[in-house]
Amino acid sequence: MSTYKSIFGQKIKRVSSNPSNPIEGEMWYNTATGSLKVQELVAASFSSGGSMGNARYGGNYFGTGKSSQVAVGGQKAAAPPSANNIADSETYDGTTWSEGNNLGTARFNGAGGGTETAGIVATGRNPAASPSPQVRYANTEEYNGTSYSEVNACPEASYRKVGAGTQTALMICGGLPPSFPPYSNTSFEYDGTNWTAGGAMPQRGDYMDGVGVTTAAVIFGAINSPSPANNTSLDYDGSAFSSNNNMNNNHGGQHLASGTVTAAIVAGGGTPYAAAAESEIYDGTSFSTNATLAQVGQRGGKGSTTANAIGCGGYGPGYLTATEEYNAAAPGTKTVTTS
Repeated sequence: MSTYKSIFGQKIKRVSSNPSNPIEGEMWYNTATGSLKVQELVAASFSSGGSMGNARYGGNYFGTGKSSQVAVGGQKAAAPPSANNIADSETYDGTTWSEGNNLGTARFNGAGGGTETAGIVATGRNPAASPSPQVRYANTEEYNGTSYSEVNACPEASYRKVGAGTQTALMICGGLPPSFPPYSNTSFEYDGTNWTAGGAMPQRGDYMDGVGVTTAAVIFGAINSPSPANNTSLDYDGSAFSSNNNMNNNHGGQHLASGTVTAAIVAGGGTPYAAAAESEIYDGTSFSTNATLAQVGQRGGKGSTTANAIGCGGYGPGYLTATEEYNAAAPGTKTVTTS
């Protein structure tokens, strides 16, 4: 039988504490704990974070990720017709959520982007608002880290549009316009002051999310025509869309997206109105399967990098307060057992 020494040319070291900078594959026996240790690559995972103050589905999210996130608006559970929009805004610091100032216009299924001190929320809907059960908003509000203020409205009142970008470079597309059906294939760009029309999507769709800015973005999620699909992705170069490689899993419905156009993660969602837990890593070209969310659902969450990904709120079924933080694959110390 092969031994550690015959393979690596040395015996297992006996130490009283774990080495400060072990290399991958290194093994040692910790005499203080009486355990055999090895340094190896620890798989990516999601771990529980602090619970939100408000269970919400269809909220608007922005921020750098798991250490700084804003969740605002959405829909909460109650008996119809009051089971609809909220304006509540919460901020996450990596440990706890704290209540902040409300949106000026309560809404859900809007498009968001930016950071925790310079965020933006555009469009959305309020099924309970008078005079119609399907009021669509073009309203746009900017967030300065403390409060929300109304700015120039988007040219198209709609909901379930995707948002990718910042407060001064936001692109939104798709959704359900007042003329629905059909779904929208329009896009609009916001420069911090004004909205302008962008390129037309090659398909019509909703329930998407994305990463990037107005000049370079990737959109993940559902399309509805010419044929329904929930695993599509599209590139946007600031003027035109182009088809990208498909994802391995369906990520329709609301789902989290975090990262850049060359390194991103997408998780949750599923076929619209269903719930899923799978996540995938995007490398700028293709998708590979990754860690699984503990809470199945249509989750929200935005981040600036893959490593900072966060999943929060959503519907799974039932309105959720759960928060999950992403832990990227990284070298780590493991206790060796016989199992």
